[in-house]
Amino acid sequence: MERVNMEMKRLTKREVKKERSLLTNIKKHWMLYIMILPGVLFYIVLKYIPLLGTIIAFQDYQIFNGILNSPWVGFDNFIHLFSYQDFYQVLRNTFLIAFLFAYLWISGTNHSRFTF
Repeated sequence: MERVNMEMKRLTKREVKKERSLLTNIKKHWMLYIMILPGVLFYIVLKYIPLLGTIIAFQDYQIFNGILNSPWVGFDNFIHLFSYQDFYQVLRNTFLIAFLFAYLWISGTNHSRFTF
């Protein structure tokens, strides 16, 4: 039993030592952490926070209620979208425009009226 207690004490000392080493590492290399901060903030603000907006696709979103208070409808919005009578024509037009812009971009033509 005493052996188990000694092992537990040793493990907790390791955990404390690891925690101390992380804090001392941050204190020691604080300039590197400051340098990496803009990149981390970029990904958080421009990559991860917009993912929260995908929740709107599954809600009956009402702007005055916000994202958290709008009622949840699940896949009803998608059922409505795919059952729309002109859905396939709209989808075809979207792909056509995308391929047109890709072709103009790849061909290197500089048509300022096609740029956004």
